Amino acid sequence: MTRSALPRRFAAAAVALALLAGCSSKGGTEAKTTTTKAKSTTTAVTDETVATTTTEKTTTTAGSSGEAPSADLLKGILPPSSKLGQGWKESDPPGADEELDAAVKDQCPGAVELGADPAKDVVAAYAGPSDEGLEIDFDRNAKVYDTSEFDALISSIDKCDAVTYTDADQVTYTLTFSPQRADSLGEQSAGMLVSGAVSNADGSKKIELKQYVYSIHRGTVGMTIQASDGVDTSTGKVTDFDTDLLDNLAKVLDDNLKELMS
Repeated sequence: MTRSALPRRFAAAAVALALLAGCSSKGGTEAKTTTTKAKSTTTAVTDETVATTTTEKTTTTAGSSGEAPSADLLKGILPPSSKLGQGWKESDPPGADEELDAAVKDQCPGAVELGADPAKDVVAAYAGPSDEGLEIDFDRNAKVYDTSEFDALISSIDKCDAVTYTDADQVTYTLTFSPQRADSLGEQSAGMLVSGAVSNADGSKKIELKQYVYSIHRGTVGMTIQASDGVDTSTGKVTDFDTDLLDNLAKVLDDNLKELMS
């Protein structure tokens, strides 16, 4: 894990805020609007449905136990967008916000390390029906921590104050990081909630949204799953990411990675 991808989805909120700034109503101070998704979108991701794209993994071995599979084999365990639920589609990864990345690195460096993009041996991105974001990355040569280092990393993030950054347009970003171990996944894994707020210069308008990160390791392979709330750039409406979908997907991908490396 080498460089941060955490703040990238907050750029959409900044665009929405700029549009709302021209309105006479106090759109940014209204309660956040969310959309509850039908549970049918969360049951699509199962071991069986994802396995429909990974049949080769049962007949093709990655080598000795723990050896990193090839990039092609890792691509084989990625879900097609149709298995994520109605309205999902493949998309290009969102671009980075280098200045906001730098602010996070300066004020809470552990969050960059835990929530970083891998070296991108494999990367897949998806967009949901309400512009929710999902990105899955694999690094075939990820850094491996000993237990004390890993615990210290999580503790350092947990102790961080909120990260703040104001851009040239006087839009202020505030990010709070809440990490914890995810011992039910992988051999060394963690999950992290990123709670973000984007506000205008006088604070009269604000958009709040969340990003979720899973960092999962097996052997030398690191898998990062990042999920973000959707933002309607024309209205500022925020749609919550379906966390059941995310948790199910993390488990299925981890199970498939484990089988691939056995």
